[in-house]
Amino acid sequence: DQANESRSRRQFGRSRRGLALIFRNILGLDLLVRSLYPFVMRKRGGRLAILTFACALALPANAADVMSLPGLQVPPKIEPRAKKKPKIRKKRPKRRKKEIAPTPLLKPRTETPTLNTEPGHYAGRYFVFDTLPDWKGPLAIESGVKYFPPEGEASLSIRFIPKNHRLHRKPGEYRRWLRERGEIDNAGVLDTIKIGKRFGSRSRFTTHVYGGEFLFGKRRSKRYNEIIIVPVAGGTFLIHYDARYDEFDKFLPGYLVFLKSLTLPPAPRYEAEKYYLKRQHMVRPLIEDRISKDASRHRNLNRWYGNPYQFVSQLGLAFGAKVSGNSLGSGRVIILGGLAVINEILSLGGTLVNTSYSEASATGLDLVVRTNLMKQKPITPYLLFTGGVEQFKLNGKSSTGTVASIGAGAALRWRPALDATAELRFRNSARDGSGTVNSPQFLLGINLHFGK
Repeated sequence: DQANESRSRRQFGRSRRGLALIFRNILGLDLLVRSLYPFVMRKRGGRLAILTFACALALPANAADVMSLPGLQVPPKIEPRAKKKPKIRKKRPKRRKKEIAPTPLLKPRTETPTLNTEPGHYAGRYFVFDTLPDWKGPLAIESGVKYFPPEGEASLSIRFIPKNHRLHRKPGEYRRWLRERGEIDNAGVLDTIKIGKRFGSRSRFTTHVYGGEFLFGKRRSKRYNEIIIVPVAGGTFLIHYDARYDEFDKFLPGYLVFLKSLTLPPAPRYEAEKYYLKRQHMVRPLIEDRISKDASRHRNLNRWYGNPYQFVSQLGLAFGAKVSGNSLGSGRVIILGGLAVINEILSLGGTLVNTSYSEASATGLDLVVRTNLMKQKPITPYLLFTGGVEQFKLNGKSSTGTVASIGAGAALRWRPALDATAELRFRNSARDGSGTVNSPQFLLGINLHFGK
C-alpha cells in the first residue's frame, strides 16, 4: 500500500506540476489547484486528475486576465452627445378668405315660336319675316325656328344664338367653320352681304347625307346648302337653307321670299366688325334670283368678288400732243373695251381708242395689261401697259403704225359692282415714215363688273 501510494503521488505530482504550469501561464488558476490539492491527494488514479482539470476549466476566469489577451481589449466607452432640440418656428395662422358664392348663370334668352303665327308670316322676339303660305312651320329648334315646303326635301331655318349660349362662337371661328364646310371641289370662299345695316358672311357648299338604316355608301343624298351668319353685339344670327342638290332651284323662290322680307331688330348703335369694314367695297347682293352651283365655272377667277369680267369705258383729254415737233393742241379721247380678271392683281383685255384733235384724228386697237399695286381695297392703285396698232390722219393723209402707252391710276369701288377710275397716261404713236406722235392724256372712267 505504501508503495502504491508513493507511486500515485509521484504520478500526480507530475500531472500537478504540468497542469499548474499551464494554468499559471494561460489562465492563472494555480491558487485554485493548490486549494484542491488535499481532496485530490485522497483519490487515486488518472481520472481524478482529468476531473480536476475539467473543474478548473468550468470555473469563470478573471475578466482582467481574459481581456488582457491581444485583440480582446475593452474599447473605451463613448457617451453620445445630447441632441439639441430643434427650434420650431411658430407659424402665424392663415386668415381665411371669405368665400364668395358664385353668381348663377343667367339662362340665355332664345327664340321660341309664337302661338299666334299666321300662315306665311312670322313675328318673333328677334326677327320678322314672310314665307310662302303653303310652307309648313314654324317648327321649334334650338334658339330658332324652321320651315319646310309642302313636298320635297328642303328646309329653311333661322336662329339667334346669344353670347352665353352653348352654340355661340366668335365671328372668326364661325367664318373658319364655314370655309371648312363642303367638298374639296367647293371654292370655300365667303361672300360679304348686308341685311339692313348689318354686315354678314355667306357660304355655299355641297354635302352628302347617308341614311342610318342603310349600309355606308349604299344609299345617300347629295344636298346643297347656303349659310349666312350675321354677328351682332349680343350674339349671332344664323340662316340656313338646305335642299337636295337637284331640287335647290325648285324651292329657291320660297327662300328668296324669306330673304326679301327678313327684318332684324333695329341697331341704332351698330358698329361693324373690323373684318367687314375692310370689305365694304366687296358687298355682294343679298338677293340673287339665280345661283350658280358650279364653283369652277370660271376657274375660280376673281374669287374674292365672284365677277371675273369688267366692261371698261373712259373719257378724257389729250393735251400737249406733238407730231415731228409741231403742236396739235388739245383733243378728246374715248376708250371702250373689256378686261378679264386673272387674279386679284392681274387683268388682261383689249380696248378701242379714238383720239380727235383740231386738225388730226387717230383710231387704234390696244392690248391691255393692268396690274394692281395691292389686293382689292376701297381705293386700289394700279399700273397699265398697252400696245397695238393705230391709224393716224393728218391734213387728209393717213398712215398706220404701232402705238404703246404707259399709265398709272386708281380705282374706287363706288357700288357693289361698279368702279370709278382716274388715270394719267402717256401715249406714243410711231407713224410710217412720218415721225412720231407723243400725247399725254388724263382719263376718267367707269368699270362695270359682271359674270359669275
